[in-house]
Amino acid sequence: MPRSPLVLLPLALCLMLGCGTPPTAVSPTAATVATPIAAQPTTAVSAPTATAAPAPTVSPSPTPTPLVSVRLVAPPMALGSWQVDVADRKGFFREQGLFLERAEAEEDKAIVALVQRARDVALLSTPTIAGAVRDGEGVVMVAGAVNRAAYSLIGARDAEDLGGLIGKSVGIRDSKDVTTAILRRTTKAGGLGEAAYQLLAFPDPNVRAAALVNGTVGGSLVDAPRAARLQVRGFKTLGNAWAAVPDYQDQGLAVRADWAGENSDRLVRFLRAIVAADRWIYAPENRDESIGILAATLRMTAAESGRLYEQYVEQAPAIPRNGEIAEAGVRVVVEMLAELQALPPPLPDPARLVDTSYLQRAR
Repeated sequence: MPRSPLVLLPLALCLMLGCGTPPTAVSPTAATVATPIAAQPTTAVSAPTATAAPAPTVSPSPTPTPLVSVRLVAPPMALGSWQVDVADRKGFFREQGLFLERAEAEEDKAIVALVQRARDVALLSTPTIAGAVRDGEGVVMVAGAVNRAAYSLIGARDAEDLGGLIGKSVGIRDSKDVTTAILRRTTKAGGLGEAAYQLLAFPDPNVRAAALVNGTVGGSLVDAPRAARLQVRGFKTLGNAWAAVPDYQDQGLAVRADWAGENSDRLVRFLRAIVAADRWIYAPENRDESIGILAATLRMTAAESGRLYEQYVEQAPAIPRNGEIAEAGVRVVVEMLAELQALPPPLPDPARLVDTSYLQRAR
């Protein structure tokens, strides 16, 4: 028997008003567009289709901003890499939206990589930067890395003081290297003239240190990491270069001037991360962790890196506090190059070696 339209009316009203099973809640991870539920078919009166309220949508997760790369090259086991490692490990580069692409190369290859655009930033000594500028390359130091003469004159086991060098050979890198001028000033400050000893060149710093250990030389001027290793082993320090040469810019972060102009925002963010690392190193509460990072940077023991921290952070600060460059120290380096006739004249104006405008923006 056919159903009366009056019998079907309650069913139609129920469909219109949404009677029946309550709607299923949308989970936060559900699709933003809900799938409609099909209406049950009827054989008599078709119910009007109600316009469904829009389903609540979940805001999509923000797309992470892609990190911008900065390609850096540095000599292996360089003291000036410490801040870079701190900035990397503590996330200061990432905070600036940067990803650091690192490479290691000896300094003569590092400057080539920078000039030939294989790298954006290079950790270089001031003499290397001066040589590049002298050759017409548009290279500038934009931040300091090691702002003192971070060298020590270490004596052989039988040398108790500078007098132990009289009549003996002293190991150096090269007669025209600025470290020779540093050595002469260091011994002179201790009352020993350069005529009292002979210079013996060992370009390889490891060989120079070994010559000291095996007694081939009476003493050697060695860089900070190797000096710390020798000091921990009981070798005596006959003089510290930073005391004899108070103004000296040892290492800095260098870029090509044209790259800096084209990537000023990226460079400012890079320097901002370096400044944050400098400040972090000097915070007393970070001392132990700083020493640990330095040990990894220079591949040495905590005892050796602790000695470096004492010398170059607490005693004679060589690590910049805010990325600053010792511009008086840059002038001293150029003067030493002239004294040694290490570069053909004319030597560059020290002001041409430095551009602090990006650092000022980073602070």
